[in-house]
Amino acid sequence: MHGNRSISRMFGVVVGLGVSALAVQAQGTRAVSVDPETGLAAAVVVEDRALAHTAQLLPVDASGVIAGDTLDAQLDRLVANLSSILGEVGSSLDAIARLNMYVTSDALVGEAAARLKGRLGDGAHPAVTWVVSALADPAALVAADAIAAVADDRAPEAVLRHTSGAIPARNGAAHVAVLPKGRALYISGMAEMDTQDLVVASKGTMDQLHEVLALNGLSAEHVVHLKAFMKPASGVAEAEAVMAAFYPDATAPAMTFVDWLNGIPTEIELIAWIPGAPESADPVEHRWPPEVARSPVYCRYAIVNSPVRIYTQGFTARKTLDAAGQVHDIFAQLKAVLEPLGGDFRHMIKATYYVTADDTSTALNEIRPEYYDPERPPAASKATVAGSGSPDKRLVLDMVATGAAK
Repeated sequence: MHGNRSISRMFGVVVGLGVSALAVQAQGTRAVSVDPETGLAAAVVVEDRALAHTAQLLPVDASGVIAGDTLDAQLDRLVANLSSILGEVGSSLDAIARLNMYVTSDALVGEAAARLKGRLGDGAHPAVTWVVSALADPAALVAADAIAAVADDRAPEAVLRHTSGAIPARNGAAHVAVLPKGRALYISGMAEMDTQDLVVASKGTMDQLHEVLALNGLSAEHVVHLKAFMKPASGVAEAEAVMAAFYPDATAPAMTFVDWLNGIPTEIELIAWIPGAPESADPVEHRWPPEVARSPVYCRYAIVNSPVRIYTQGFTARKTLDAAGQVHDIFAQLKAVLEPLGGDFRHMIKATYYVTADDTSTALNEIRPEYYDPERPPAASKATVAGSGSPDKRLVLDMVATGAAK
């Protein structure tokens, strides 16, 4: 394990917090600080498992039509699709570590959250992030993507991209892709800055991402998941086709699309598998290409050598605060969750920041250096979005991290 504490030792600190603090899920995942009312976790830890990454799934039936015009009907179909697709690659709802939920209005966040637990089942305790986003199909009210542990006897030896027969495929992209055990590459959101054309921007950004792959000795076959922050939502099919064209000889990776309000058409991040044994005992390496200026608040890409992943929920401020207060409160929550698990601000892998106001975005930029080691900031993406579920909560932060070496 290259110096990482075993998961039992990592959780030795947590168990004393009470029954609701820790829940054992399927495929060896561990849910931390489980809310007794919602059943959702502040964080989920996965050790040495292959990880299924689904595409952003819509509540469609077998013909591709949105199933009903009510939130209840769409949640039923969405969870059924998620369960079916995960089951086809050796995972399940109970094994979900991170669940990203996308709804089309602030008002729907609370409604969907209240109704989600009963549909996932008693054994599921995912860390959930809620984001307000327009969706590719204007009839959809809700969508989701998930990261879930895969049973050992179904763990692939190379990246597996799977298209389900339960729902139609889109532009030749996988409904789910499995990241094998071992090392992984997380590339920060990248962007083509010199155009307002979505197609041109998508191609230019994908070129940049694949240059980083090549820098690390990787190629198209190693890519697991692509997440595009983009506008407008009506352009998803165009962007998806451009991205899929980079994988002409195989099923394209799983893809997610988030509607954003930033000034450029798109920013895209990437997750890939790295074959072979680690070259370093460092659980996570934070790197920049030689020609790129180093930032103290994000690295261009993170190489993960540790088999441990810690997925946090989307943290928001716990009370009404000004912009700086919200940022500090969220980082305090993140620290409180990571430290008992052997994690810290020097061993974060990937941060996603969803902001809804300019002052909060500015405060985040100013305050991050107080928490991050400038030599070890996480890979990151920051998107301005329409909402977080509450007008008072203007920042959502979720994190992928690992434990510190020991």
